[in-house]
Amino acid sequence: SFRVEVQQAAFKDVVSNTKVDCIVSPANSFGLMDGGADWYISKLFGGPQKLIPVIQNSIDEEWCGEQNVNTTLLVNVDSLRDGKEDLPKYIAHTPSMRIPTTLSPKEDIVYKCTWAFLNAVRNHNRHNTLDRIETVLCSGFGTGTGRFPVEMCAKQMILACSNFLIA
Repeated sequence: SFRVEVQQAAFKDVVSNTKVDCIVSPANSFGLMDGGADWYISKLFGGPQKLIPVIQNSIDEEWCGEQNVNTTLLVNVDSLRDGKEDLPKYIAHTPSMRIPTTLSPKEDIVYKCTWAFLNAVRNHNRHNTLDRIETVLCSGFGTGTGRFPVEMCAKQMILACSNFLIA
């Protein structure tokens, strides 16, 4: 079971004022985290020039350089925290688009991305009893660069969470 808390605020404010174990990156398939919500995530870890190589190295190892949309890769970014224990230890890299583009509201990309990161955290916790991910921060998938309608995004995320709970 889990608890969901919805905040209607600018992501830049939430990301810098919320302590979590993991933050979800709605990036693209190549790990380019220098725009939208990813810009604020990158700033937490010293900027895109520090974070992007770590993310891309993980994508190279697990996905041969191009991670599929609607999948999640948990990346340990402990080495980038520089002793700042209030920063997340993990980034759940969950591409909602292959390259920056407008997302179609007729697609269920948000649902699939939400399911992917929930499942990745679940699988991580099943195998890591001492290093569990208990709190996750996730913005609305595709609502920035992808121009996905906010209300539809919320509905798809809620549906994915509800279905995940009963699965």
